Amino acid sequence: MDNLIFYLDTIIGKEIAFVLGINYQFVSKIEKVENKCLFIQEEKDIELALKKGLVRGEDFISFDELYDYMDQFVREIEIIGRKYPRTRDFEKINQIYNGHLYLTEMLIKVLFSKPKDINCHEITTKYNLDENGNLWGCCPGWIQKPFGNFLFDYDNIDDNYFARIIKLSQINKTFCFCDLTQCRYYGKPEIDYKDLDFNIPKFPLQLTVSIDRKCNLRCNSCRKEFYVASPEREKFTRDITDRLIESDILNHTDVLLAGQGEVFYSENYDKILKSLTKTDKIKILSNGTLFNEEKWNLLYPKFQEIHVSISIDALSKDTYIKLRHGNYDDLMKNLDMLGKLRKEGKIEQLWFNFVVQKENMNEMIDFVKFAKDHFVDKLQFTKLNNWGTMTEEEYLDKCLIIDNYLNYDLYQILKNPIFQEKFVDIEFFHEYMENSKKKYEQ
Repeated sequence: MDNLIFYLDTIIGKEIAFVLGINYQFVSKIEKVENKCLFIQEEKDIELALKKGLVRGEDFISFDELYDYMDQFVREIEIIGRKYPRTRDFEKINQIYNGHLYLTEMLIKVLFSKPKDINCHEITTKYNLDENGNLWGCCPGWIQKPFGNFLFDYDNIDDNYFARIIKLSQINKTFCFCDLTQCRYYGKPEIDYKDLDFNIPKFPLQLTVSIDRKCNLRCNSCRKEFYVASPEREKFTRDITDRLIESDILNHTDVLLAGQGEVFYSENYDKILKSLTKTDKIKILSNGTLFNEEKWNLLYPKFQEIHVSISIDALSKDTYIKLRHGNYDDLMKNLDMLGKLRKEGKIEQLWFNFVVQKENMNEMIDFVKFAKDHFVDKLQFTKLNNWGTMTEEEYLDKCLIIDNYLNYDLYQILKNPIFQEKFVDIEFFHEYMENSKKKYEQ
């Protein structure tokens, strides 16, 4: 907790630093607190904490006092397009999109939201740098507010007011800035006070670089046409690339290239890859069509620990061309090479990714066998997301999930014992499987 007090003290001042908004179930489990300051939400919890001798009366301030204190030195910047006035009303704050919250509203939300049964540390351990220079905890789309921008908030990109409050939502397990419909951890192990982790790493364990949209494919689920960047966008992406290389973060974290676009089709990703001289570890996310022997020689033996993840989404040539519009023959040749390298131990981990949709669900069983033949460590099946390339009607038809139930045919496929193989991951579908079982088998 000492680390957390230091971590938050500049938000509300050293003299009134707090640890987290906690409720009765947490207070009741705390046996001893030394040199800590607790911010407790409800009167009954304060009484319990006082009774147990955990705090003294001077450790407490009202939230109105805290709000007024912040207003003295935090200048709220006008949010363009927001229709609501600033508010201290928690219920009204919950009606506002997270991306449009003012800083003080964010603090209210993180303190007064209820804890969730989620055991996740990715807000503080896995960052994602997007094409606009925004740095996110976890990843864009799953969390609704970035820490800041790499070009404009460079000096304290992950340690400013916004970043600290967003990270606090992980610490007190409210996860109130997350889109829980996308969260693979939601509904998993029950929370326990002992599970709370107050240690915030100085650097993330992993940085996913997603700054360049250029790709040699046009996957239906990703984009409607091939992406061509304007000269202005090209310069902007180069500026982000240069700033990233100049920063210290690449020397202190595992780097995953690339969260967007194709790593072997972008000169910016190539520049970042070549700049990595102080690490012997790299993680590559690719569509595989350009991942030939020449590209492999850029990685090995420069890096001694190489993790490779390939997005494929099909087994047959017809389905692959229909969904991803790529060179199937080159892909198969490259996958054979990668499978051989994994067998030889030159690749540390080999993953295949398969986005399940109407056009490819009948190839899932055979794809498991295909992955096994290629010595894959993990085969991840995920649900289809709509990134703005489909109408709502088209999406519902393709994604095979309506009202939290699986399409009947997909449900029958996923019941096949082959999906219980240890290397097969269908975690994204577990909740839907349980719901569908009740619907189709009762």
